[in-house]
Amino acid sequence: MFCYNHIERGGGKTKQLRVIIATPPPGPSGGIQYYYDVIRRRFNVEVDYAYRGSLQSESSMLCTVLRLLDGYAAFTKLLLRNNYDIVHINTSLGHKGVLRDSVYILIGKLFLKKIVVFVRGWDPDFNTNVSPIIFSIFKRLYFGADCLIVLGHKIKETMEGWGCKHRIFVETTIVDDGLLRGFDIEAKLVSLSKYHCTNILFLARVEKDKGIYEAIDAFELLSLTNKNIKLNIAGNGSELVNAKLYAETKKLTRIFFLGYVREQDKIDAFKTADIYILPSYHEGMPNSLLEAMAFGLPVITRPVGGIVDFFENGKMGFMTESRSPEVFANLIEKLISDTELRNKMALYNFQFARKRFLASEVVKRLEKIYQDTLDAR
Repeated sequence: MFCYNHIERGGGKTKQLRVIIATPPPGPSGGIQYYYDVIRRRFNVEVDYAYRGSLQSESSMLCTVLRLLDGYAAFTKLLLRNNYDIVHINTSLGHKGVLRDSVYILIGKLFLKKIVVFVRGWDPDFNTNVSPIIFSIFKRLYFGADCLIVLGHKIKETMEGWGCKHRIFVETTIVDDGLLRGFDIEAKLVSLSKYHCTNILFLARVEKDKGIYEAIDAFELLSLTNKNIKLNIAGNGSELVNAKLYAETKKLTRIFFLGYVREQDKIDAFKTADIYILPSYHEGMPNSLLEAMAFGLPVITRPVGGIVDFFENGKMGFMTESRSPEVFANLIEKLISDTELRNKMALYNFQFARKRFLASEVVKRLEKIYQDTLDAR
């Protein structure tokens, strides 16, 4: 049985606009799944989800090919049966994902549909990291879409530099409104002021390029002079086992690995944290960073992806070009030693995130992109 593709209907509150979204199925494996899992019930237009086949590295070549073919066939059947106005494709810049999703774009074009492509994962060196043939396919098909959505203005500028002439919208990822239900920022700040232990949170996929080892090394440096701190690491990933061993060899007993967290466990991780750290090498727009801001956490991060579009250094936390653990340790120390500054940043981030990143606001902007794309001639 190789049927990995499913359909799920979103809000469907009006019939003025019909959209089909090709996306990975819900699950703990990434931000794209989370994004569409959160917004699926918030649409005010008729939306169907077509869960496409994945490129799982542990699968055999035959299984992968059959999964992809099954996905393409199911997607084609849906287009035959339903009169969609918009075909929405999600992709990440890598040779496998680009080739896979090129087929979905071709199918949509064969049916003469308006094509929206949301570029999620971002590699600024994609043009040199893939073969000229793949880059040529990318430009011909992706830049032939009716519009692109990206997660940062620098990404938009890069796409335009590569030759894209169509409209490019800059969007964000999201914070689930439900996560913040009943959350009181003032009460949190009062509660945390009663404790002497500073809780640092790393919540992301546990991968080298997310900066997991820089976070651990920074904590090690801080722990030399400050015993009242701890580091919670929340998330799964290919480096989880190695990161645990790394912390153990350093005998860092105040590091706690929480695993993949969701729902109440995720809420608790944010509520009990004082500072959020993400020393990522590259990003699109990390959901977890936006969520951390929504829960009133000062953020320490790097100027990557769409973060640079909104981040106010010194006001929301600290952003540094460096990957040095010493630099991150010093920035964390600034927040630990200045409670007033930390609380000021917490309130600012809470208010900013509610205005800009809540799913209920993001879905309105996404629907407007659909309508503008449909209306464009």
